[in-house]
Amino acid sequence: MTVRGVNMGESGHHGSADTPGRRKQSLANRPQAQVLGEVGVALLQVKNARHLTLDDIGAVLGVSRESVANYIAGESEMGVLKWFRAVEAWPELVQKIGGAA
Repeated sequence: MTVRGVNMGESGHHGSADTPGRRKQSLANRPQAQVLGEVGVALLQVKNARHLTLDDIGAVLGVSRESVANYIAGESEMGVLKWFRAVEAWPELVQKIGGAA
C-alpha cells in the first residue's frame, strides 16, 4: 500500500532502515528539520573527507562561510541552484544523505 508517496508495505506501516523487508520513508515525507540535518551531516562528511574549508565550499556554492556553517548545522535550507552546484562538485553528497538512495 502507498500513502502519500510512502510505500507502507502489506502491513500498512512504514519501517526504519533497521527493519528487514521495509523501506525507509522518502525524503519528501520527512520533517523539514530531519532533512536539513541529514543534508548538513552529509555536507560535513564531504567537507572532512575532501579536506575542504567552509570558505572552499562557500566559493563553490557562491555563499559566505557563515551560510555554509548554517547548512552544516541544519539551520538553513539550501536553494536548489546551490544544491545543484554542490552535487556537481561533490557527487557523493547524495549517497551520504540517510535513506536517499
